[in-house]
Amino acid sequence: MTNHFEHLNMMLANNFDLTILTTVFITALVAAFSHCIFMCGAFVNMLVIKNLESQESNDLLTKIKAGGLVPYHIGRSITYTFIAIVLFYFTSFGKRLIDIPAGYFMILAGVLMFYFAITGHLKINFLAKITNKIIQKPLSFAKKTNSQFLLGLVLGFLPCGLVYSFIALSLSVSELYQVVLIMISFGIATTVPLVLYGIFGQGLINRLQKRVKHIKFIVLASSGIWLIYIGFNMLMMMNMHHH
Repeated sequence: MTNHFEHLNMMLANNFDLTILTTVFITALVAAFSHCIFMCGAFVNMLVIKNLESQESNDLLTKIKAGGLVPYHIGRSITYTFIAIVLFYFTSFGKRLIDIPAGYFMILAGVLMFYFAITGHLKINFLAKITNKIIQKPLSFAKKTNSQFLLGLVLGFLPCGLVYSFIALSLSVSELYQVVLIMISFGIATTVPLVLYGIFGQGLINRLQKRVKHIKFIVLASSGIWLIYIGFNMLMMMNMHHH
């Protein structure tokens, strides 16, 4: 049994980036089919209708152009990455002051993800109130400019439990490029369902959600447990190194 755990630890150590990025992409993709569409679907639908109003035809190519909303998704992904980078440097400074092992952030990410799997949501009300006040003026400016990219940048600051989980995960890594890769993977994974929703509408999404909802809990819960295990593993390896 010990040999099996040692082998798993070796695999984690040698393939850490691939392991984490695969976990991020699969978990975010599955979660996005229910959570992101439920939370952001109405806004995406509004943007798509606005794009279609200026089009003469309503063929598939036109729907793809109108429903892709690529600038919007790039904008929000940049904001997620920016927040993660700022917190990464902030916690890196904090770690030097009070020596917080990175494994605790991995465990926190796992706990948040497991909680999200059980409840389907994660709200931090006081943060939502603060954020909503901060983005009011930038949001009104972005709306006036009719820029999807600016809208994405601003709305990326809106509180979201799913985003919190993956930002917590990004704080457990040791290199800046890993933070960027995690948040880019998260951004791409959450973009896929929203693009499908924008192009094909609620009909396709309803059919997909019926299939995804049966595996959503399993994927999120198992990913949470997996990240908690990796976190404990990181703490154990750190203690062994100290000894």
